[in-house]
Amino acid sequence: MNSLLDAPYEKRRGLDTARLVPYAIVALAMRCRAAMADPITLVCENGLRPDQVPHLTVALDDSKGTVTINFPVTSVSYPGMAAPVITPAYSTGPLAATFDPTTIVIDRHDKDSEGFYQHFTIDRVTAVLMYYSSVNAPFDQAKRDDKFIWRYTCKIGKAQF
Repeated sequence: MNSLLDAPYEKRRGLDTARLVPYAIVALAMRCRAAMADPITLVCENGLRPDQVPHLTVALDDSKGTVTINFPVTSVSYPGMAAPVITPAYSTGPLAATFDPTTIVIDRHDKDSEGFYQHFTIDRVTAVLMYYSSVNAPFDQAKRDDKFIWRYTCKIGKAQF
């Protein structure tokens, strides 16, 4: 026997399989990465305002490293005010985001509107979005009266019809 082809089939089979393992690993890794790269839309509900419908939606595009956040119209009534304060729906993005296996982080600073800062973290394991908002300084440096935190529970949005 001077070549592998002359060896009995049983010996060749093991060697053929051993040669294929690295290719299989590469193919699997590429397939998993492709699955992560598919854009995903999250539908996120604010536990303090379950009546706030439609909910906040977040479009994630891991392959581009971007996020678009769609805020719903909001209506907030304040004591002593005759009419509620209505904020129209708006979108922000696509924004640059940092994606890692457990967390997505988005930072936004609107230099045109009085130093408005936004910081979002999305926990990929618990599907919780934390939204930190502040004015005049980043959240960790802002005065107590100049910052707000919202917590949203998210789920993957699916077409309803």
